[in-house]
Amino acid sequence: MDSRELERLLATCPQSVKNRMERCHYAQGEYIIRAGETARWVYLLAKGRIRVFYYTGGGDLVINYLGHKNRTIFGESEVLQELPTIFYNVQAETDCDTLRLSKDDFWRWLERDHAFCIYLIRWQNRRSSDASRFGVMAALLPLRVRTAVLIQENLAPDGRVKIDKTTLAGLLATSMRSTNRIVKTLREEGVLAVDGENLRVLDPAALQAIVDIRADFEPDQDYTVGPDPDGLDD
Repeated sequence: MDSRELERLLATCPQSVKNRMERCHYAQGEYIIRAGETARWVYLLAKGRIRVFYYTGGGDLVINYLGHKNRTIFGESEVLQELPTIFYNVQAETDCDTLRLSKDDFWRWLERDHAFCIYLIRWQNRRSSDASRFGVMAALLPLRVRTAVLIQENLAPDGRVKIDKTTLAGLLATSMRSTNRIVKTLREEGVLAVDGENLRVLDPAALQAIVDIRADFEPDQDYTVGPDPDGLDD
């Protein structure tokens, strides 16, 4: 969350709620939430990047990353739906700073701050729109292109891919067998080098050429919500 955006949110937050917010720091790799915990906290991510993951009934690993310019509030859905527990894990991908408030204070904030209510509605709508757009893209894009896109999004300057094959399979929501088949093809084409679970890009131009195919499959409709009229966007 951009610091200006966080300041804007807190500017209209009731002082009594702000006084009870806890500032929490999490080191890289530390768990912020574990699946099965009681839904009793809501978090604002002030700094850093988090990894949200869970396992489906079929055993597939599903992963999402939040942070930087994303509108990052987490834990609020369970509170809003009055769910007793949280079904996913949240882990600090980098060192993270959060503001944590109890579910009771979260409700007090909503009840007393119209601007925060509007912000939260927009945040939920963006998340739903992003999920819809991702679903459409996942259905349309060939697995080879989706793999290339994810590799490029997680590419370090030295060519190292910052996620391993198991994580890649989870992000693709496909089996390891299918992921291994695509990775093997990219290796044979000289795009990737493979060392066990680790990947390295050997030919960035060839990878970009595969990523560029995405434009032929993108839906015509823009599923994003659009900018905030009152300047909440960066």
